[in-house]
Amino acid sequence: MLLLLLFISGCASKPGLTQDDNYSIVVISPKGQVQNIPVQLKWNSNKVVVQNLLMETTFILSDLRTSENPPNESALANSTVLLKAQFPQSRVFNLNIDGRVQDFNLDSIEIEVEGPHQGRVILNETQTLQGIPDSNLKPTFDEFMNMLRTSTSEDF
Repeated sequence: MLLLLLFISGCASKPGLTQDDNYSIVVISPKGQVQNIPVQLKWNSNKVVVQNLLMETTFILSDLRTSENPPNESALANSTVLLKAQFPQSRVFNLNIDGRVQDFNLDSIEIEVEGPHQGRVILNETQTLQGIPDSNLKPTFDEFMNMLRTSTSEDF
């Protein structure tokens, strides 16, 4: 009964990304060119900004749906930006997909931050799902990018 109460109250463990994971920004141009930009968090990075982004991605991962509308050619007319987490070792994630909790051994997760399918999630570069729509994702990601630009322009 206690476990049920914890799960219902939201205290159960949720799938999430951590600061220890390796991140990159993946930009896909309308012509299909892919640019993979590794993210280097410096010692003086604003931890609050990083935690906010990780919290938003955890929200998106908390309830996934089978993607009913795969990207089409007209949707690719705009650039797409993904946040990619690469894990040094496979990690087990308990993901709620279409109302069923399933275990996945994951090497990578990509979340579409900008583009026609914001919140789209790609597991291990093979399985595409749709995460919860989150209006806070883009502003939080923009704040994260501003922090990265600021921290890389400073010389210590």
